[in-house]
Amino acid sequence: MTRTLLVLLTGLAVLGAALPATPQTSVDPQSLVGDWTGTWSGRVSMRGSKNSGEYVLRITKVVRDQEGPPQDRLPERAPR
Repeated sequence: MTRTLLVLLTGLAVLGAALPATPQTSVDPQSLVGDWTGTWSGRVSMRGSKNSGEYVLRITKVVRDQEGPPQDRLPERAPR
């Protein structure tokens, strides 16, 4: 019984790894413009005290359709 279950689970893992990934849906960058609000929470000290609060993220303009910071604003790397 245990061996059969192990073979079945191994087969499912191999089959799952072989299936193609589903493509991500594209998002219109301009749909990000606006006010985004929510609540943050987390541990903020070595003792593990928990804090939380409200936040507002205001996006006024989307400059380009690219993830990450603009390339001209990346920190310079030290020469090797």
